[in-house]
Amino acid sequence: MINAKITGAREIMKRLQRVTNDIDDIEKESVYLTANLIKNTAVKSIQAVSMGTFVQRQKQGGKGTYTHIASKPDSAPNTDTGNLVKSISVQPLQPRKIMTVGVNEKYAEALEFGTRKMDARPFMQPSIEENKDALEKLLANKLRALLA
Repeated sequence: MINAKITGAREIMKRLQRVTNDIDDIEKESVYLTANLIKNTAVKSIQAVSMGTFVQRQKQGGKGTYTHIASKPDSAPNTDTGNLVKSISVQPLQPRKIMTVGVNEKYAEALEFGTRKMDARPFMQPSIEENKDALEKLLANKLRALLA
C-alpha cells in the first residue's frame, strides 16, 4: 500500500482567496482606467484644432466679438470657452465596476449628433471606438502579471 500525505491545502485556500480579491481590484481599476482613457481621448480631440470655418462670436458679457474656428462636420468640435472639456467627467456607479463617462454641457448633444441646421461634430463616440479594446488589454496584462 502506498500512503501519501498532502499538506498545504490551507495555504492554497488563502492564496486563492487573495487572488480572488486581487482579481476584483484589478477589474475595478481596469474599468476606471478605461473610462479615463475615453474621457482623455475626447478632451484631446476637442483641444486639437481642426481647420474649418472662421466665425465671429459675441464675447461673454456681450462686449465685442472674437473669431472662432468652427471644426469641419464629422470632426470633433474645436474648443471655444473650454466649458465642454470641463464638463466631461467620469463617475463610478455601484458596484464600482461600472463607470459612466458623461458630458454635462447643454450643447454637447447637438455637437455629438448634429441638429437640423448643423452637422454633427462627434467627440464621445470616436473616443469610445478608439478605446474599445482597452479594457480587455488592461485586464489581460494585469491578470497575466498576477498569475505569473
